[in-house]
Amino acid sequence: MPPIIKIIEEPLKLLGEHSVQCVIIGGVAATLYGSTILTNDLDVCYARNTENLERLATALQSVSAKLRNAPPDLPFILDAETLRRSAQGRQERNLTESMIHSPKLMSPCRNLSLG
Repeated sequence: MPPIIKIIEEPLKLLGEHSVQCVIIGGVAATLYGSTILTNDLDVCYARNTENLERLATALQSVSAKLRNAPPDLPFILDAETLRRSAQGRQERNLTESMIHSPKLMSPCRNLSLG
């Protein structure tokens, strides 16, 4: 298992560069508070205001994020409106558990959960 910095460095750098308002949750947050069990992904909860969704969409577009487990030719528009709609009714689910994956950003991580 990679050290925690390898899991969080690139995703957090990307979110910071785009001024995405978010907090770390899940296994990485627990590890930062002393848990000895390290998950191999980063879960974040992001602010759902229009400006932040636009910054998040821009960040995800910059790493060519795609729908996870979807046919490559499936039409998908990654924008603030899509993110807003995906968050409705799923406030406690990770967006990428069902939706977005970026191979460029995910190595060495399995996924970046934005939900």
